[in-house]
Amino acid sequence: MDRERRRHERIPKRALITCQEITYPLGRAPELEAEMCDVSEGGVRLVLDQPLEPNRPVQVALKLAGWHRHTSEFLKYGEDSVTRPLTAIGRVVRTRPVEGGRVEVGIEFVDIWDDHWKAMRVYLEREKGRLGRA
Repeated sequence: MDRERRRHERIPKRALITCQEITYPLGRAPELEAEMCDVSEGGVRLVLDQPLEPNRPVQVALKLAGWHRHTSEFLKYGEDSVTRPLTAIGRVVRTRPVEGGRVEVGIEFVDIWDDHWKAMRVYLEREKGRLGRA
């Protein structure tokens, strides 16, 4: 049933990411490290040591090696291109406890810089091809 509701195919991808609840004044919430489980054009599923509030806006920084080469930015192959994260604003859409007292969190992307979103789409298409899902 969940799969039928999805508009975007999830790509299994393990990576460390950071997320931070968007609060006012900005920057007050702690930056949390999370383990990414999968990613799609529409969002990301991750596991955290602490819960995030449902419907809460968050900023996520995904460290996807190689995503940046698909942008149209000038000098994109510089030293930063390997480590620069793809950042997005998202909304917490679901949380559920998992083993070890951790929490699985689903985040829907609501705002990404257009060039970065296009680069992510190309990156994910290539990952699908690499996984034999194209």
